Amino acid sequence: DKGNYSKYIITSRDIHERKEIEKQLVESEQQLRLITENTSDGVAVIEEGKLTYVSPSYYKLLGYSKTEYQQFSIQDFFDNIHPEDVDRVRTLVYSSLDQHLNEIKYEHRFRAANGAYHWREDSANVIYDENGKDTKYIVVTRDMSERKETEKEKSRLYEITEKQNEKLISFTHIVSHDIRSHTSNLSMILDLFEETTS
Repeated sequence: DKGNYSKYIITSRDIHERKEIEKQLVESEQQLRLITENTSDGVAVIEEGKLTYVSPSYYKLLGYSKTEYQQFSIQDFFDNIHPEDVDRVRTLVYSSLDQHLNEIKYEHRFRAANGAYHWREDSANVIYDENGKDTKYIVVTRDMSERKETEKEKSRLYEITEKQNEKLISFTHIVSHDIRSHTSNLSMILDLFEETTS
């Protein structure tokens, strides 16, 4: 009644398991951050139509700043896809979402900050809520520009080889015709020589 403490009621709870789970989560997050921040592939997380995470390598791919990426909407992504690729990519993405696919993979050209287009391969993992609505995308992007240039060069060399082979075949036909013509003439002269007495 004088306001002095006379009794303490202490409730204790064992939180060791919770602390272990928290520790594992922190370690897991650190590992994931280490991977995403040191891989050459870009990693981005899209939630409710906005970028909520972009890895450092993602910035380097196309030269946009973090602020610029954070202002990107889904429509901005489609607007920056090459005009020859955008319809194919848009159709694939929306049809995959309609089918509730968990992974969507596609190749396309994307406009960089300097206006040049770069080939990319996107692999998007989609998370759906209990109502089947897509709520989150984890996108891993790989720069394929060098590979595409190599494929283009291989294709060019293949075409050159094909043309050279065609020319070689034509040349072979001409040579064989000419040789046949000369041997026929020689054969006729020899026949004539054998038949003559003079």
